[in-house]
Amino acid sequence: MGRPKAWLPFGGERMLARVVRRLGAAAEPIVVVAAVGQDLPPVDGAALIVRDAAPDRGPLQGLATGLASLPETVGLVFATATDVPLIRPAWVRRLVELIGDDDLAMPLVDGFHQPLAALYRRASVLPVVMDLLKADLLRPVGLVERLRSRIVSADELRTVDPDLDTLRNVNTPEQHREALERAGLPRKGLETPSDVTIEFYGVPRLRASVARVKVSAPTIGEALKAAAIAVPSLAGEVIIGDRLAPSCRLNWNGERFLSDPDVPLMDGDTLIVLSADVGG
Repeated sequence: MGRPKAWLPFGGERMLARVVRRLGAAAEPIVVVAAVGQDLPPVDGAALIVRDAAPDRGPLQGLATGLASLPETVGLVFATATDVPLIRPAWVRRLVELIGDDDLAMPLVDGFHQPLAALYRRASVLPVVMDLLKADLLRPVGLVERLRSRIVSADELRTVDPDLDTLRNVNTPEQHREALERAGLPRKGLETPSDVTIEFYGVPRLRASVARVKVSAPTIGEALKAAAIAVPSLAGEVIIGDRLAPSCRLNWNGERFLSDPDVPLMDGDTLIVLSADVGG
C-alpha cells in the first residue's frame, strides 16, 4: 500500500476505526494489537490497545498478544486484520453458530485457511499458540492440526456474506478504491490531495511569521513539504524534507502526536507544528 493501512481514509473515518465500529455490533470487548511505537488513529474508546513486544513474528504472535490481553471470562474470540473495511458482523455470529464444542472455527476458501477471519476458544487455543511460538512454528494453520477444529466452507458463510466481502483485504490503492465503491462511498484515491491546515506555535511560528497555512497534500510528509514551499523560512530549520526537525513535534487534529510522514490525510485535517519543549 505504501502507507499505514490503519490510517487509510474510508468515508468519513479511518480504516481501523471502521473495522472496530463494525465489529462492535457483534462482539465485545475489542482489542487492537499494534506494534510498539506504531501510530494509530482514534478508535472507539471502549477498545483496548495492546502492544506486541515481539516484532516480525507474524499473525500468530499478534493472536497470542490479543488472546492473553483478554480476561478469562471471555470464551470465544474472533480475530481479524485491519484492512477489511467491508467486514460483516453477521460473519462473526455465523461462526458462533457453527463452532459447537470445537476449539476453533476457521473458514477454508478457495483452498486457503483464513486464520484472520476465524473464531477461537480462548482457554484452549492460547496455550497451543504459546507452544507453537516457543517452537518457532509461526504458521497459524498449525492450530488446525493441534486443536478440535471446525473447518467452515465458503457456502456456509455465503448465507450471511454472499460475496465474502469479509475476506476482501485492501492491499493496493486500486483495491482501496474498489472497496470504497462496494461500500457505496466516493472513490477518492490515496494519491488525491486533501485540503488541510497547518498551524504553527512557538519557534516554528517565529520562523514562519504566520500562524497557519493551507495546503493540499495526500500525506503528512507531502503536507510538510508543501508548507516548506509556501513558507521558505521553514525549510531546513523546522521542516527537513518530509519530516520535522528534531526540535519540533507534530500533532494531528489536537488528538495525538505523530511522526510517520506516510500517514494519509483527509479533507479538514489540521496539523499542528510546535516546539518539542512545548509539546511535552
